[in-house]
Amino acid sequence: MNVVGCLRVFLALAVVLVHGEILPFTIFPADAAVQIFFMISGFYMALVLNTKYMGSDSNIEFYLGRVWRLAPTFLACALFALVLTSAGLKPHLRWHSPSDLPFSAMLLICLSQVVLVGQDAVHFLTVDGTSGLRFTSDFAAESLQLWQYLLIPQAWSLSVEVYFYLFAPLLLRCGPRILFAALVGSFFLRLFIAGTFGLRFDPWSYRFFPSELLFFVAGAIAYLASKRSVSMWLHVFAALLIFVATNVGRVGLGGRLFFLSPIVTTGVLFALPVLFSVTKNWEWDRRLGDLSYPIYVSHMLVISLGASIFPMRDVLFKTFVIVLVVLTSLALIRFVEGPLEQYRKSRRCRVALTATGV
Repeated sequence: MNVVGCLRVFLALAVVLVHGEILPFTIFPADAAVQIFFMISGFYMALVLNTKYMGSDSNIEFYLGRVWRLAPTFLACALFALVLTSAGLKPHLRWHSPSDLPFSAMLLICLSQVVLVGQDAVHFLTVDGTSGLRFTSDFAAESLQLWQYLLIPQAWSLSVEVYFYLFAPLLLRCGPRILFAALVGSFFLRLFIAGTFGLRFDPWSYRFFPSELLFFVAGAIAYLASKRSVSMWLHVFAALLIFVATNVGRVGLGGRLFFLSPIVTTGVLFALPVLFSVTKNWEWDRRLGDLSYPIYVSHMLVISLGASIFPMRDVLFKTFVIVLVVLTSLALIRFVEGPLEQYRKSRRCRVALTATGV
């Protein structure tokens, strides 16, 4: 099934442009792009849970499907990053061996990159000397920033995605009252954290899962409203909360693109059902959309590799990053995702034939 492939590729490339400093201006902020990804994910999870995963073993199949979708590409990129680091390259992200960390931090860094869960936690923790981990409300102010030890630093968002997947089968099948409660609860938690503690900046503006749940649920509501499973007014209410919540985040980030990104994010939420309806049968859009995930997962690796060869902001560096991130994504689809998907389909066929006694 396809969900707005063109939009997903645009968002992935917007993140690349920001992280690689490819342009002298920002087309669209990376944090807003990630939050729109969260909404699209919520829309798609509501779609598949109401159309594809319907049987008695549907939850297990759903979880396995999500792992199968996320893990291979991530692990392939992480392995390649480990090879480059072991080869002595000095990427600008300053990857380190975790051996110089206390055991608790080393365990978090290593384990989270194997199971995907927990990579977001590095933005809320730091190391207190050699004694272990401690909480920090502003990781950017710490002399030791744990995210620099991750092989794929942007994979924190995959952890946030996984948290939502864990709740999705229950949450999205419980009716509008539960969705409303999750929507409002997440929204007011964001306001409480921002208003009471003044935590409106990164990571609180878009990395803290409980207050980001709002975006996933809003996306799911957009799908359910389009199928008349929930009231259209709930869709409108969700859009209003998204607009206010993203304004809170933009204030915390110094007001950059203050009005544009909340308006665009809210507009995308309204437009998702129409965009899906228009593009769902476009094969080229589906194929284009398939590039979005490998682009997102591989781009920091490509940027780091480019920075070890060319000066940052140099034309050659920018050209290298754009060309290689697309080629890397195509290679991941061709040699990692494609063969594994074929194996998965053939395995499902064998299971189905066995079940029918053929």
